[in-house]
Amino acid sequence: MKLRIVIASPPKTGNVWVKNLLAEIYDLNIFAGPKPSPEELKKFFTTEIFQDNSIFHEHYRASEELFALGDLVDAKWVTTLRNPYDTFVSLFYYVQNFPRLFPEGHRLSVFHGESINGQAALDYLSSDSEGFGALLDLGEDWIAGGKSIIIRYEDLHANPMKELKKVTAQIQDVPKKKIKTAIKNCSAENMRQRDEDLEKHIRKASVGDWRNHLGEKHLEIIRAKHAERIDQLGYNVH
Repeated sequence: MKLRIVIASPPKTGNVWVKNLLAEIYDLNIFAGPKPSPEELKKFFTTEIFQDNSIFHEHYRASEELFALGDLVDAKWVTTLRNPYDTFVSLFYYVQNFPRLFPEGHRLSVFHGESINGQAALDYLSSDSEGFGALLDLGEDWIAGGKSIIIRYEDLHANPMKELKKVTAQIQDVPKKKIKTAIKNCSAENMRQRDEDLEKHIRKASVGDWRNHLGEKHLEIIRAKHAERIDQLGYNVH
């Protein structure tokens, strides 16, 4: 069976980890996918650019048009979700570690050199259309789309074998040994050793780190602005 897998998820939810795990399990080539413009997506899915036995991740918004393009090549959709509190903390420090990816004018460039307790972080957290609300909406859209295999970061972290067996059963069954090897090769420590970017990219690889970084001001904003969204994503509001 030839596979084409697209990991389409909100940022900082475990995309890189899941991508590497599935690439190891199915011997897939990892590459960069197209940006979310209609022209680039159509070209990508209607030509031979998206090769057999390959995988990539991008932060697309779910849509019927995107699903139709995926159907042309029998692409498998996978979406990772993560506790939004941890997602926000991970995103903030990712911008700090990779400022070159967020040049002046990018909506996240306001984090450069700032504190997570500063006004820029609080303003982003408060924003619906351009900030944290948009990130949460992205996850909701993929759940509602009903086309994607959903992986929760917390479940994968707690019991990677159990979670990956559930995922591979929906893609293509593989021997348990393949999953076990992938889990070992894609441990946080092993992936950090692959290159300098991954060393900085994989900061904590933990669950609940938000408790070490978010204060009452953050929690008040989240409760006031995003409680319904977080509940719909399947997480608790604190």
